[in-house]
Amino acid sequence: MHRTHHTSPTMPLAVADNLCVLMNDIVRDIDAVAHATLAVVRRGEPWAAFSTDRIAEVLNEIEQNVGGPAVDALWSGCVARISSTLRPSRWPEYTQECKRRRVGSVVAFPISVVDARVGAITVASHDYYAFGPEQMRTGLSAATRAADILASAYSFRTDNHIA
Repeated sequence: MHRTHHTSPTMPLAVADNLCVLMNDIVRDIDAVAHATLAVVRRGEPWAAFSTDRIAEVLNEIEQNVGGPAVDALWSGCVARISSTLRPSRWPEYTQECKRRRVGSVVAFPISVVDARVGAITVASHDYYAFGPEQMRTGLSAATRAADILASAYSFRTDNHIA
């Protein structure tokens, strides 16, 4: 697992290790996933990110600057997606960067603990329209697992930030 430079040294090693295992499971269990990132915020700021590879890491960094599905999933609490990078999306700059990296579709799953939205899992495929109902169920299940891992180690408030 490739950990990005956003990983905080304050995250307990056991939590980080469990999130790495989860990311490996996501790549194995969701068909067509080429790249994946799990990003966590703390007090509204990036705190930790786990990326499967350099492309996932770069897309995460770009998204923090121009917006994209994970940012929307985090703040809305709803799944956000780009079904095909061939079609216009709500995030034109991010979509263009995906196309430059041969990414055909992206979906982001929010991670929530109690009423706090604390992160998102983003998966990307080289295929267009890669994520159907089965992949969506698996992604939502992974987001629930991530929430359980984070909740086991931290206290949360209901103001959308990790306490």
